[in-house]
Amino acid sequence: MYQEFLINPTTFGIPNSRLRYYLIAKKMPQSFTFELNDKLFDNLDFLNSDLQRIFQEEFQFKEIKTLADYIDTSLDLQKFLLPEKVLEKVRF
Repeated sequence: MYQEFLINPTTFGIPNSRLRYYLIAKKMPQSFTFELNDKLFDNLDFLNSDLQRIFQEEFQFKEIKTLADYIDTSLDLQKFLLPEKVLEKVRF
């Protein structure tokens, strides 16, 4: 059993507005807590309000990080740079 979705990641608090395709599946005899539908869902309205809240809280980012949050500024980056003479070489 499976269900398909076309959902915008902003629904989960992810700052990206590109529409995404999701497919969730379970092996029988397990079942979902919501009724399956042949329709391709484009929102979470099929979930009851408690499930919507839990679903969104589970995927909600607590804080949005920037690239600067992941860069180690204590490193001496000079040692990773190519020497100027290497950059000037032209090979055909």
